[in-house]
Amino acid sequence: MRLAFLLWCALAVLAVTNGYIGSTWVLSQFGEAWVEPYKVVVIVTGIFAMAWIYMRQNRDRPRKAAVIAATTWVGLTILFEFVFGHYIAGDSWATLLENYRFWEGHLWILVLLSEAISPFIVVLLTPSESPT
Repeated sequence: MRLAFLLWCALAVLAVTNGYIGSTWVLSQFGEAWVEPYKVVVIVTGIFAMAWIYMRQNRDRPRKAAVIAATTWVGLTILFEFVFGHYIAGDSWATLLENYRFWEGHLWILVLLSEAISPFIVVLLTPSESPT
């Protein structure tokens, strides 16, 4: 659980940095239409990298480790999104909830989905070591 938390902290730093770069450089270079896709591609790539690192360290019980990582990451991300977003960044609850409207083209749900499934995908794609 400790490693899952530490890797999530690394993801949080990546997400905040990525958000800044997206909202400044990507916006100025490519326009608003590319900001959200850029942010999602970068953070989802980071999530899969962290899932690979986490699962490499938890080969002995991969299914249990995948459940721990997925629930920890999704839970902490939602908590961070609402606590940081509302109380620190000053976003309204309505603005925060708007990010979950995938039917309006918002891609944020892909981040949560990748946190939920990436540990399991890594388990499926990583060959298990057979005992010798």
